[in-house]
Amino acid sequence: MYALLFLIFIVSSCADTVGAQSQSTSPAVILEAISTFNGLGADQDKHLLLRLRADGRLDWDKVAGYMWERQTSFVNERVVSDVERALDTVRLGSVRGAMGPYYIYEDSSVEIQVHMTARKREITFLAINPWWDVRARKHMPKDLKTVICEINSLRALVASDPVDQLCKGGEPLR
Repeated sequence: MYALLFLIFIVSSCADTVGAQSQSTSPAVILEAISTFNGLGADQDKHLLLRLRADGRLDWDKVAGYMWERQTSFVNERVVSDVERALDTVRLGSVRGAMGPYYIYEDSSVEIQVHMTARKREITFLAINPWWDVRARKHMPKDLKTVICEINSLRALVASDPVDQLCKGGEPLR
């Protein structure tokens, strides 16, 4: 009986150690963005815009019929380095809790929950209505635009989504 209990203890200890090791060696998340579309009433649609890890793994959700389907691809070290360099230019004090809304959408809103690592610090914030629309509510700060355009450019790279007008060089026409 004691031998069986000892064996169960050893197996569970080894499993805990292996689980802890695999979690600690998981590549760090550099940039993650979750999009929530809020429509009329209680209509809500949430999906992963992207999750970029230090090893170049890039996850995102793609619409498949009426469902979102997780996709994975890899980007090279240069792309990861370029994203890290761009995020390191962001003044972390300029991004905070909830920012926006920047554009006016009729009957809907879009919230982008961003989690990023810059200069060895992690920061999480919410950007409300960041995608370009003719009807501007207020000017988007340069640092936030940098983050939003990194998200948009990466997604366009792997998911064949179009680059938003906001990120097509220069300020959008108002």
